[in-house]
Amino acid sequence: MSRIILLTAPHVSEALVAAVRKNLPDLEPVLVYDRGEFDAAVQDLTPNDFLLSFCTNVIVPADVIGTLGPRAINIHPAAPDYPGRDPHHFAFIDGVRRYGATAHRMTESVDAGPIYDIEWFDVPDGASPHDIMLLADEAGQRLAERIFTRLGCGERLEPNGVEWGPCKTSRNDFRRLCRISPIAYKAEFDRRMAAVANPEYRNAFVDLHGRVFRDTGETFQPVRVKASKGWEDFTEAAYCEILDAAKDRYRFTTYDDLRDDDHVLWRHDIDYSVHRGVRLAELEAERGLVATYFFWIRAPYYNVLEPAIKACAARLLDLGHRIGLHFDIQGYGDEKWTYEKLDVRIRREADFLGAEFNTRIGVVSFHDPENGGLLNFDADRIGGLVNAYAARFKRDYGYCSDSNGYWRFKPIPEVIRSGEYRKLQVLTHPAWWTGDIMSPREKIERAVLGRARATMAEYDDHLTRSGRTNLD
Repeated sequence: MSRIILLTAPHVSEALVAAVRKNLPDLEPVLVYDRGEFDAAVQDLTPNDFLLSFCTNVIVPADVIGTLGPRAINIHPAAPDYPGRDPHHFAFIDGVRRYGATAHRMTESVDAGPIYDIEWFDVPDGASPHDIMLLADEAGQRLAERIFTRLGCGERLEPNGVEWGPCKTSRNDFRRLCRISPIAYKAEFDRRMAAVANPEYRNAFVDLHGRVFRDTGETFQPVRVKASKGWEDFTEAAYCEILDAAKDRYRFTTYDDLRDDDHVLWRHDIDYSVHRGVRLAELEAERGLVATYFFWIRAPYYNVLEPAIKACAARLLDLGHRIGLHFDIQGYGDEKWTYEKLDVRIRREADFLGAEFNTRIGVVSFHDPENGGLLNFDADRIGGLVNAYAARFKRDYGYCSDSNGYWRFKPIPEVIRSGEYRKLQVLTHPAWWTGDIMSPREKIERAVLGRARATMAEYDDHLTRSGRTNLD
């Protein structure tokens, strides 16, 4: 009696055996699940036997395929567009709406033989990769029964003319899919995590400097930083308390509206995060307060020409705030500075910034003023702009700053509460003031990664808008 060797998995074996007995009663079904059982089953193989492989990782040897010819059939639990390993994961990330299982003649090259038949199905909304796989397995069982029915009717299986998709995926391809980029933005992170999800395996990983960190599926609770570090002083909530205290004592003003009353010049040097600046500007505007935001043209952390940054600047102006120039000499090399040189450079940068942001730039602050001896340049105006480091501000105003994200000197809240200065200049750097408690370095890392993720999002969006393929 001729046999049909069913090289398969336990979860589909019962259905396959039942389909054989129903449609091919002259064939003896032989179930094999692994390589050892398969090798034993093909010891006495004859050209009159059949082989059907389905839901197995066992690679059939070339001599077996040669002996059986068209009687060696494989059912690939995926549509023809997805030959190779782990197809359901790739189908998910492609957002397929129609999927299936493919019956084809077995050849030495995997998922390459002529296609005999396809069982299609619509992918339901919200289906996970695992759901797609299970649906493909069910389609494969229906397809197997149809193949057995055709064979039982004496039909010779012929290629249906459908071609395989051009990209056969490998285990390495799936591993690349599982790699979560450290700069993945939120939507891309969620998409990748969903695409590689599996109820039994934690597939996602991040590689950093040659070491692999794998997703464990654990849920980590936020860790509150100990108060001894002082980082809880630098949150949005703490910032609002500072604003409220300052509002009760001072009139908030700008560098073009100085009077002989109790007032504060509230100033922000934007060194790292313009978006954080917008958030602080909103908190200030909610209280009817005005501040001056100094943009750094030569910043390595943002580009004043980017549409997103220009939109932030427009938002600041809409909220009623002022924009100033944050001037950095480090971009000009080691030249020796004079007032004449500063006048030219500052005026040029101010004109450029004003033209880009469509506003008048009337004040300048120095970046890293100790560098190059800029503190010695204390004239009231430089390049036609009010100098935030002018001698009159040093003489007539108190001064406090958030420094490098911790209190190097007297904290801003203490200076405000003390009331020791009738006129006060307060300098903050928006990146230090966040919703969550974080260390200074964590805040800068978040700003840098946020920018990188936004860049990646723009890259992906551009390819989508252009109708181009996004090769991973």
